[in-house]
Amino acid sequence: MADVAKANNVDPQKVIDALVEDGKQELAAAVHAGTLTQAQSDSMATDLTQRVTDQVNGTFSAHRSGPDAPPAGTQPTTTTPTS
Repeated sequence: MADVAKANNVDPQKVIDALVEDGKQELAAAVHAGTLTQAQSDSMATDLTQRVTDQVNGTFSAHRSGPDAPPAGTQPTTTTPTS
């Protein structure tokens, strides 16, 4: 994303700032709707800026965090359809 932003004369930091703000608004909306507690939202927000920065710079790892994430060190399970 940073390369696309630069190619369009947009500072990548502006993209990061906009995505972080959007993420904060989504968390606040989830708390308001009752789908997250404030504590869950706070936990998810702790590394929001770093995750967004990594995503914009192309260094984001696809690991999940949060209450529904698999335990650390486990591999996601996949199933292969059989015919």
